[in-house]
Amino acid sequence: MKPSPIIDIDFDRPPAPLSVRLAVSLLTFVAALFACGVACLLCGRALAGWLWLPALAAGAGLSVWGARPATPERALREAARATLLLAACAGAALLFGAAFFDVSWDGQVYHQQAVLALAEGWNPLRDAPLPVALRGDNIWIDHYPKAAWIAQAILLRATGSLEATKGLQLLPLAAAALLAFAALRARGLSRPSAVGLCALIAGNPVALAQLFSFYNDGMGASLMTAMLALGDLWRRRAERWLLLALAASIVVLVNLKFTGLVYGVLLSAGIILHARPRAIDAGRALEFRWFLGGIAGAFALATLVLGFDPYVTNLLRKGHPFYPLMGQGAVDIITIQLAPAFHTLARPTRFLISLFARADENNVAPVLKWPFSLAGNELRALGYPDLRIGGFGPLFGLSALLAAAIGLARRRLGVVIPARAWLLAALLLGIAFCNPALWWARYVPHLWLLPVGLLALALLSPRLARAGRAAALAFGALLAIDIALVAVFSTLASASASRAVAQQLDRLDRAGGALSVRWDGFEAVRARLRSRAIAFAEVERLPCASPERLLASRAEICPPTPPGERR
Repeated sequence: MKPSPIIDIDFDRPPAPLSVRLAVSLLTFVAALFACGVACLLCGRALAGWLWLPALAAGAGLSVWGARPATPERALREAARATLLLAACAGAALLFGAAFFDVSWDGQVYHQQAVLALAEGWNPLRDAPLPVALRGDNIWIDHYPKAAWIAQAILLRATGSLEATKGLQLLPLAAAALLAFAALRARGLSRPSAVGLCALIAGNPVALAQLFSFYNDGMGASLMTAMLALGDLWRRRAERWLLLALAASIVVLVNLKFTGLVYGVLLSAGIILHARPRAIDAGRALEFRWFLGGIAGAFALATLVLGFDPYVTNLLRKGHPFYPLMGQGAVDIITIQLAPAFHTLARPTRFLISLFARADENNVAPVLKWPFSLAGNELRALGYPDLRIGGFGPLFGLSALLAAAIGLARRRLGVVIPARAWLLAALLLGIAFCNPALWWARYVPHLWLLPVGLLALALLSPRLARAGRAAALAFGALLAIDIALVAVFSTLASASASRAVAQQLDRLDRAGGALSVRWDGFEAVRARLRSRAIAFAEVERLPCASPERLLASRAEICPPTPPGERR
């Protein structure tokens, strides 16, 4: 059967693996949530909870396209299965998010506040910017990209739980793992090895540490990983539904953070160069033109339509699309970190120090350590989602040394590193060096792909020596331990903090009566109080002499008088 010139449903081709179709549906669902939200805002309407339904249909629809059903009956069965799978994944992610309170600073002072403002009716395309004079952190809400916030606001309207919506970032992470698995299997790696390796690839320490918060750097890392895997899969199977999934990833990445636009453009250039020779040699010039046009169209849509706010509005109002980080009146958030002397060092020196310095949650000068050492305070720091130094885990420096050793001894070990892999590594490093804060792991989370990529090349090498296999296993074990340390200690820290916050809320709920509250920049905490139906009144000055602080915030309350003490 001849494929359609518009949608390439060639029934002679086998359907795509379920792992790829599920990953594509997850990415499309996230992008469609954002796109539906922007469409609603463009119409002058407030965000609504029902918008998750067309997003669910879009995600399931692309999965059905990849399944290539030959009859309407099969199409209906595939649609039902894709919808149920996607809904189950989204529901599990929301349940995970609801199980923990976000106790991070940035998560509460502007990420949560942005989600609440959008869910409560603020329309940045219609309404005036939120007043910075009344609340300084509104500057970030007004001018930063809003893909995650818009999607989370829709989910908040649908579920009523603010905390649940931070589970959204699990969806790109799962998609990255599934796509990495499919790409590795397509290259001939055994199923057990592909399962372990895809867990290492997707288990970026930055993403794992931020799962319990509204930070979105880890989501960006997952999207970049998914883009690379999709590019490699398209190179082998040039189909337009894969291109649409890649476009969806680009749209979300660009509107997640300002760095997403820069990183996305450079990474897409590498993906295009990687795909072009094989596409041309295989006589797929037309498909390659579609590929090139789809990526270009995705960036145009991401910046000029869906990302009109902030990219165009920032340019028109403030003279620079990356305001307030660039342009007149830019706010410096980098050189105020750590110690002034650190920022006088050359960029490569700062990067090397960050690899071999002790992880510390405090904003202090970096302290070098032995790469194989582990200290108690360093492990405790792993519970913090925004480590300035050591954000890739306490063993990342040792992993970098072992990776360098494997690279130098690659011929003796039988590890094959093709020229394209060297170029990709150079591209990933070059992307990182575009950022003056490349020492801060959450601003360059894609660097995790360097060591895990080397491990993948080692396992895929056709003539891997016995010593090479031993080195690869030791390297993989080291990376797995590093990930496990981050996952375990971030989970323990979040669970402990969430338990303490829940106990305080339970006590206030039992006390009864209305609280007097002064937010001090932590207005988003009101969502916690509302979740327990605790009445409160906002005041500028607290009426009690000894106010109580709401845990993990600067908000203070005057508790209600216990019933036995009331007159």
